[in-house]
Amino acid sequence: MRHRALLFGILGGFILFAAFNHQYQVAAMLMAGVSMVGFAVLVLTSEQYNAAIHKVLLVDYVGIGFLLAAGIIKFWLKPH
Repeated sequence: MRHRALLFGILGGFILFAAFNHQYQVAAMLMAGVSMVGFAVLVLTSEQYNAAIHKVLLVDYVGIGFLLAAGIIKFWLKPH
């Protein structure tokens, strides 16, 4: 789990950077999506997992929802 925390720190820094640099936003969204969906797939395809992993999975579900909302806002609701 410490590696996941390190990954979140690096990815979070890039996402924060991309929030103010529009040319990096798609890359940041893709990286965040791959991270969260990939973790969910790994957990859901494992034989069993503990309560701590389950909590992280639930947080990732929320994060995936926010990421989908951000994608909708960026690509479908952008001003013309």
